Amino acid sequence: MTAKKVLVAHGTKHGATAGIAEQMQLLGAREHRTFGGSVTARTPRMPARSMLRQGKGGDVRDPERIRSWAHHNSAELAAA
Repeated sequence: MTAKKVLVAHGTKHGATAGIAEQMQLLGAREHRTFGGSVTARTPRMPARSMLRQGKGGDVRDPERIRSWAHHNSAELAAA
């Protein structure tokens, strides 16, 4: 079996999406998908502080959803 190379691009200011990108890269994901992020006391700037005061902060990343999506895409790559 020949290994396939996959480019995983992510954008992050504070590192919250880096873990998601690492999981996708390990699992050979493709297609575009948006996943929830993380807003914690360490997240700077006013919008984050306001969200935290309103009780809307936290880590809403879903590793199982990411894995499921990545496995779906790796199956498509294997079939190609």
